Amino acid sequence: MIRKVLAFAVFLLAQALAGPAMAAAPPPPRCDADIASDRVALVVGNRRYLDQHWDQLDNARSDSRQVCAAFAASGFRVILLEDASRDDLAAAVALFGDLAAKAETAVFYFAGHGFEYAGDNYLVPSDAPTETSRANLRGLFVNLAEPLAAANRAKHPVAFLDACRSRAAIVRVVDADEKGPDGPPGFIGLPDRFSGVVFYSTARGSVAYDARPFPTGTNSPFASAVVDWLATPGVNLTDYIGFVMEDVKSGTQRFPYGVQSPIPYGQLPDQNRFYLRRAAAVAPAPPVALRAAPSAMAEARAAIAVITPDDLAREDGPILAARVLKRARPEQIAALAGSGDEMAQYVYGTMLYLGLGVPRDLAGARGFLADAARGGNPAVLTVYAYFLQFLGDRPGDRAEALRVYAQAAEAGYAKAQSNLAYMLYTASPPEQDRARAMALWRTAAGADYPYAAYALGYYGGERDAARTRLAALAAAGSRSADNWLCQLEAGTAPEQKPETVFANCLRAAQDNRPVAMAATAWLYATGKGVAVSVKEAKYWARLARNVLSPSDAQLGTYLDWYEKKK
Repeated sequence: MIRKVLAFAVFLLAQALAGPAMAAAPPPPRCDADIASDRVALVVGNRRYLDQHWDQLDNARSDSRQVCAAFAASGFRVILLEDASRDDLAAAVALFGDLAAKAETAVFYFAGHGFEYAGDNYLVPSDAPTETSRANLRGLFVNLAEPLAAANRAKHPVAFLDACRSRAAIVRVVDADEKGPDGPPGFIGLPDRFSGVVFYSTARGSVAYDARPFPTGTNSPFASAVVDWLATPGVNLTDYIGFVMEDVKSGTQRFPYGVQSPIPYGQLPDQNRFYLRRAAAVAPAPPVALRAAPSAMAEARAAIAVITPDDLAREDGPILAARVLKRARPEQIAALAGSGDEMAQYVYGTMLYLGLGVPRDLAGARGFLADAARGGNPAVLTVYAYFLQFLGDRPGDRAEALRVYAQAAEAGYAKAQSNLAYMLYTASPPEQDRARAMALWRTAAGADYPYAAYALGYYGGERDAARTRLAALAAAGSRSADNWLCQLEAGTAPEQKPETVFANCLRAAQDNRPVAMAATAWLYATGKGVAVSVKEAKYWARLARNVLSPSDAQLGTYLDWYEKKK
């Protein structure tokens, strides 16, 4: 009898591993179905505008349909609007607010035109004109504060705005004093009095593409990434935003008008424990179940195989784990890790310490990462050392982190060399060894690792060498180099031209680098390398304040100065 029960249990587990091939997939949910749920979304896609002077957004409607279906599949009740008029939007926002008041989570998604004027942000309905007066703005356009206030009635409010922010004025206010304090209409900006997260499809001053692949795709890069990651369960909001950003940036690297860089604003109190799509607990399968589900193992191995040696050298562990998770289910990866596959152990250990696709389990993560590190791959060693350095809770973990970093550094891995150098430079005696730290940074900088070049200038005083190397990397397109060059130069008397420093800082700020945001605010406020702009200084200062800790040294250098002067 016990043997029969065990055999039946293995059969059920094999079914779970094998996936949809062994069972008919359920029909996809209707994206606008009136279902009972504690999660609600309002999705708007404005493609066609009656005033032909507006740019027609060919993919906004298909974006909204795909996003609607993705949220429905994640358990949301969704209200879908296409080519919505002012009255349509007002009615939908009212209904959305009523539902949000009874909901745990409320999501607002808008694909279309938007702008800012006199401190207010507006969404453009399908029946809005391209020319208006100040008095008619509220009657013809939708103040962004209205749907955000509706979402705010839920415990977890989140908004997605897929609107271009690279055109200075998309509507003309005929009686605007463009030289006055309000200035002309401009990029859609940051909200006030919103307790959640607004995720912009692109940074201020950056393009938002309407299609992927350009110019004939059926979805925008932002919508594509939003939908793709909604299909992956167990990704908390912080990681979800990061993965969408990475997908959009990498997917638009070669697009004609520059890279699109999404940017978030705001925080949820429990953002790292909040999931748009939840995951169940997963444990590695016993060997007998693995033999019963060879097709599942083949799928997992194929997913792991997307990680190339070059990827391991260049990409962070969370990004690689996320790519695998998009191609295989957590239970398949867990099962392969349980079979002793080194790369699966690395991926599954990373998933466990992040809580990515599975509930967070630091003890389990330690075990899988330690097993994976025995293979000696320097990238895997570095992830394990990082875990020990920041998450280790045992007496010998710091010493073990130093040892593991050193092993990876000896293999020529620049990130490990740089991390080890930082530990040695900032440690207290007798562990401190600044001469060795500088030598390690010099080696890593020679391998074009941007932070190491910055460290040579900042800690070692080798500013000329650091500046030259970082400038070359930035010119080759490295946003990380822009960021570290900005931090090295912006608060001092730079050797570069002020305009060049500002360009480095702005590119890094648009890439969501918080200290560069603070520096950009300071440069706009002081007019160093750019014309003074209180509006732009305030915008970048608010973004930086949203991310940086008040104790951050760079924050004191830039933002505190700005706050006193404004």
